[in-house]
Amino acid sequence: MKWIISIGLLCLFTCTENPFSDGDNIPERRIYGKVILEHGADNGDAFVWLEGTELITQTDVDGHFEIKLPTPGEGGDGTIVAGKYNLFVYLANYELTSVPIVFKNGEIAPNQKSVKIDGELTSDLQVNNIFTIHSDIETVVTDTSGTDSVIVNVTMVPHVNNVKIRSFVHQVPQGPTIRTGYLIFDEENSLIESFNLDEANIWEEVVMFPRTNWEAKLPTYLSQFPKGELTVVPYVVLIRNDIPEPLMEMTGSHYTFFNKEFIQYPLKRTGGKLIID
Repeated sequence: MKWIISIGLLCLFTCTENPFSDGDNIPERRIYGKVILEHGADNGDAFVWLEGTELITQTDVDGHFEIKLPTPGEGGDGTIVAGKYNLFVYLANYELTSVPIVFKNGEIAPNQKSVKIDGELTSDLQVNNIFTIHSDIETVVTDTSGTDSVIVNVTMVPHVNNVKIRSFVHQVPQGPTIRTGYLIFDEENSLIESFNLDEANIWEEVVMFPRTNWEAKLPTYLSQFPKGELTVVPYVVLIRNDIPEPLMEMTGSHYTFFNKEFIQYPLKRTGGKLIID
């Protein structure tokens, strides 16, 4: 009888599944930390991706993020084998930043400089800005025909050399180059109106140091807009060749088109607010 009791006790303390436990004490497997964006109005919306997997998330407004890891041996797109993985932070107008994380047997290996054994990063990830873009809505005027005009001033500042962008321009024969390509979204990020002159062309250029300024006059009928805070977004796409292809696919390269999905292009902007009372 003593022998049977001993075996029972041994099973109670060593079996992988305890019939008397509901699993609440099993720690959640994750990687988590904080991202700080230079020149950012907040630290939100940065993509955080674990290289070699489809494990991706975005930071909240304070810069915090969490990536849940699969259990060792679990199949699927999140499978992690032994080796070194880079944890990337990505926004279109910020430097691509990464830290290495080593895994062993599907678990985070101990004694690493970048991450603790429980998955917490040892320090905040400071991400440098390469390009800021800010839009000011100066005024709204009405002409004699009753058409309103929204005046938009765009200021772009490069923080590194050779920042290349793609935008729309309309070249008047023997006249000035007119900047065009603007979209207006409501508070739910639904497209309200778009502005792009006929025969406008895609234009690629380097943003001039120390800054480049554009001004546009958008003819519209404000009375047809919904009340509230609208956002005027200029069509500006950064041209980069340093982003890993899987990361580009997951963050949506189709968001670079001039359409209602452009609001999801991961470019950190400021300003551009139009209040309709």
